[in-house]
Amino acid sequence: MGKTTTTYESLAKDFISELLEYNFQQEKECNPDIKMLQKRIVELSCKVHKIISNLEKEDKKLIEKYLDEKQVLAGEYYHISYIHGFGDCIRLLKRVKIM
Repeated sequence: MGKTTTTYESLAKDFISELLEYNFQQEKECNPDIKMLQKRIVELSCKVHKIISNLEKEDKKLIEKYLDEKQVLAGEYYHISYIHGFGDCIRLLKRVKIM
């Protein structure tokens, strides 16, 4: 059962990742604020990477690991929020007797 659950969870996670990416792309195309924010993030990222490249090797590794781990955690948060959003939507639809 463990292998099947892991496969199901992996497929569900991949599906949710695709939905999130698709929805983000749709929102980005329609929302100039998202476009501007993404542009600022890219600019800031370039500046941060330039600063990091001038650090000592160990400091550079530490900061890169921190940024990577923070990004992974943010991704997990988005997945969890999306899954909980499904549940919230179903509860709402049941409460208003649509389901």
